[in-house]
Amino acid sequence: MTPEQIDKIVLIGKKLLSAGWASRKTNDLFRKGLWLPQEAIFDYTNSSTHIIILYCAEKEKVDLILEDDTGRLNFVVCVENLLENLLSYIVLNQEEISTLNYREFITYIVKTYPQKTFLFKDNQMYRLKNKYINPPLT
Repeated sequence: MTPEQIDKIVLIGKKLLSAGWASRKTNDLFRKGLWLPQEAIFDYTNSSTHIIILYCAEKEKVDLILEDDTGRLNFVVCVENLLENLLSYIVLNQEEISTLNYREFITYIVKTYPQKTFLFKDNQMYRLKNKYINPPLT
């Protein structure tokens, strides 16, 4: 793992922990040298939705998962050098985002990361476009 990749993992931890997110125990295993497909996994629950962030340093991608009683949405964003921007936007909206009102939230992400934002559903990646976004829940 490169120093830049480690810096990004540290950035994720600092940003999310300071905003009230919980670190998973797998993050400790990674720090102890165990290889994991996602080097950083964090959880946050607002009044209606459980939000999960998984970060893969090798692919420079963030899985953003929204779960509640109505279903689950798994968005994937290839962040490259814009990781901090994405984290800031997620933290800014963490209290309001849900599987019922995600459209405006994810539309902003699609516009910020054109050609790099996907919906992961049924083991396939579907590229999201700058149009009305309404994927079905799983």
